[in-house]
Amino acid sequence: MEFESRAQVEAYLRSTENIEGSKQKSVLSKVVEVTAYFIEKTGMSSLYTSVEEIQDILSTLDKVLKQGKNLERRTIRKLSVLFAPSGPIQDISIDGGWSKIFFLLARYVDETLRI
Repeated sequence: MEFESRAQVEAYLRSTENIEGSKQKSVLSKVVEVTAYFIEKTGMSSLYTSVEEIQDILSTLDKVLKQGKNLERRTIRKLSVLFAPSGPIQDISIDGGWSKIFFLLARYVDETLRI
């Protein structure tokens, strides 16, 4: 599935299917999938974020998917930093032209983690 608009992303986050079309995943898992999709679509270059930092972000997002609902406290803290205003994912989203989608994703992270 490809996302071209904020509306498509929001519809997916509210839907009962994940990207592969299988059973419903948690909202946080969906946010992580969509974020990884846009980071990979943008490419491994960003004016404000190094390739190593982008790889670290993708690694953290992968950990979230693997941990499921049993997120470690450290992972929760890292997610809150990654999705913070002026955080690394926002920088990547600005460079990649998907900053409006980032704000939607960040809102879902905040609501899910109750930040």
